Amino acid sequence: MGSVLVNFVYAQPVGHAIEALHYANGYHTADPSRRIGVVLNANTPAELATWCPFIDEVHTIDLDLFDPATDTRDQLAKIAPD
Repeated sequence: MGSVLVNFVYAQPVGHAIEALHYANGYHTADPSRRIGVVLNANTPAELATWCPFIDEVHTIDLDLFDPATDTRDQLAKIAPD
């Protein structure tokens, strides 16, 4: 059993969260045994992902898309590689 992490953290509009869920559903459909995680912007309604039974983990990252000084490495490091 493998895993996939769908990274859609770059922008906060709800449409981006829906798009991430759509991709996650596609990965699940392709291989239902695969664990699926998503990474979303902390300012988007990430709780939408918790309503999807095909998503195993939901992670959020604080990211200001328009601030070039934003450093998310420490937040990303908290997401387990498996």
